[in-house]
Amino acid sequence: MARSLHLALFIALTLSITSSQVVPYDFYVFATFWLGSVCRTTQCLANQTSKAAPNFWMVHGLWPQISGGPNPAFCTNTTAFDPNLLGPQLLNMTNTFWVSANTSNDYFHTHEWDKHGTCWNDPINPHNETNKLKNYFSTSILYSISLSIYNILAMNSIVPRSEPYQLKDFSNVFNKQPLWKNNSYVMSCSYDKDGNQYFSDLYLCLDLNMKIMACPDGLESTFPNVCNAGTTYYTPLNVSQIEMVTI
Repeated sequence: MARSLHLALFIALTLSITSSQVVPYDFYVFATFWLGSVCRTTQCLANQTSKAAPNFWMVHGLWPQISGGPNPAFCTNTTAFDPNLLGPQLLNMTNTFWVSANTSNDYFHTHEWDKHGTCWNDPINPHNETNKLKNYFSTSILYSISLSIYNILAMNSIVPRSEPYQLKDFSNVFNKQPLWKNNSYVMSCSYDKDGNQYFSDLYLCLDLNMKIMACPDGLESTFPNVCNAGTTYYTPLNVSQIEMVTI
């Protein structure tokens, strides 16, 4: 029931977006990451990751982009990020599906709002800055829930485990998804002290209607640590086996 409600809300949001809207950018990058991989290759915050949805790729952000750049960032805005402005339900969702690995959630969310959210044209309430903040976070979270990277992989027998996969196992799944193409996303990896590769980040190109599109030429080179072909780990988030710190 909850998932159906989330999907219905997301559909309502996307129906409000029109391609004729004048915007200072021409596509989005939707960024998401897997905590199980991130926390194998860097210190994570135990009190943060314990609140994260266990079988969910965390939202990193929804980033307005301009083909060929430079991309908009840190735009003029009158509303500073305040978690209380999100309301209890949305704040709970944000602290479940948009969890920081190694900073406080407030710091992470403030950064994403200041750098990217302030540049986002809210198609629902374009002239109300407080509602713009709420709609930026709700749009990003509801899109991630509807996308469900974890389920896409799991339905194709790719689940977090201690044994490695091959990188092509992931790309083969993504490439056969309706509307996905091998040039509509970028896979980024992180590495442990022994040089083992972990699939940690997925960057997906979206048009202004939040539909998957081919990424502009050269976009891949702008992301760090693009995955190399070959052995790739996709491990579960297991707090007892990961060196963590608390704040």
